[in-house]
Amino acid sequence: MRQSPNALRPYILPVKNTMKTLSTAAILGLICAAGAQNIDSAALVATVNGDKILNGEYYTRMAFLDDVGTLNNNRFVEAPPAFLTLERLINERLIMQLAKEKGVAPTQAEIQAEMTARKTDNPETLQRLKDFGVSDATILSQIALDLAQFNLVTMGVTITDAQIDNHYKLNKGVYVTPAMVKLRVIVVDKAEDEAKVDTALKTKSFGDVAKELSTDITKYAGGDLPEVAISASPKSIQDQVNKLNSGDKTPWIESEGSFMKYLIEKKTESKQLPLDDNLRKEIRRRMMLIAGQQKNDVQKMISDKRKSAKVTISAPGLQKLWDLYIKGQLGGKA
Repeated sequence: MRQSPNALRPYILPVKNTMKTLSTAAILGLICAAGAQNIDSAALVATVNGDKILNGEYYTRMAFLDDVGTLNNNRFVEAPPAFLTLERLINERLIMQLAKEKGVAPTQAEIQAEMTARKTDNPETLQRLKDFGVSDATILSQIALDLAQFNLVTMGVTITDAQIDNHYKLNKGVYVTPAMVKLRVIVVDKAEDEAKVDTALKTKSFGDVAKELSTDITKYAGGDLPEVAISASPKSIQDQVNKLNSGDKTPWIESEGSFMKYLIEKKTESKQLPLDDNLRKEIRRRMMLIAGQQKNDVQKMISDKRKSAKVTISAPGLQKLWDLYIKGQLGGKA
């Protein structure tokens, strides 16, 4: 499946041994951070047959759950969420300190410009965060961290317009929006039920028949399915979609003991993306990251700074875990 340039936007997160794009986990992390800003330990979280679960118990238990950990060097390492959270926060501080030392810390103007860009590119994501109570200050803090990491990775890297033009010319097939299709489906379990559906479709809408006769969970939404790339659909569906038009219904298709009929609500042809300012920016960022990862060993920089940092943790048990981590005795090399 071909990617649009929006899929290339490198929202980077500070996680051990990798650089990742902004994900559901990151969003949940911001939500949890916002929720923890004003914790009332006596506030009610839930009740079980009238027995109360209060914030104090909830957050303490959440911080020290058993059998929780993380993958490190491809193996599971058990560690309480309290330590994993502290590790994340400490590493974030070290990243920002390292960016300042290297002279690549983002300016307030750069942070605000990125915030504006994200509001334009991902308004739904930012609104979802606001609905959960995540403040602009928390989002700006994450953006500053993302930019600091990007700047560290790409120190000393310059990508010219000519390089971008050449990359686009050689990789035009990558910068194509895929052909898309929007479908509805009716599913029946027995071949003999097909006739009943076909008869109903002569006088009723596809959505109404799906609600009445489909055996699939999508019946509650009138058989509605999300828009997807045609190339991502099973071949049996692709074959029908490619030869039919919007508004057409497919023949019955058998799959894994079920029988399905689809309504093609909308088809969108693939389209070549022009090398405009937005795509040029995305290509530049991606090329800078690739070149920077070869030029700058940021993970080693952070690891060296982590080992030399003076970190004191008020909880003795967590301090012991941190010390073991730094010595490479907790989940491999720090």
